[in-house]
Amino acid sequence: MEFIPIDKETWPRREYFDHYFSAVPCFYSMTTALDITRLRQEKVRLYPALLYLL
Repeated sequence: MEFIPIDKETWPRREYFDHYFSAVPCFYSMTTALDITRLRQEKVRLYPALLYLL
């Protein structure tokens, strides 16, 4: 597959691209309740533990 640069000034779909790129928030977020009692008991630092788990 070859990479072909797109000239946004002449691209017919520029309007759609600009709309979704700037007007539509595209991100994901997930939250959940975690029981960190055991980590606290073991005196494990939370941030490094979460980085390891992710």
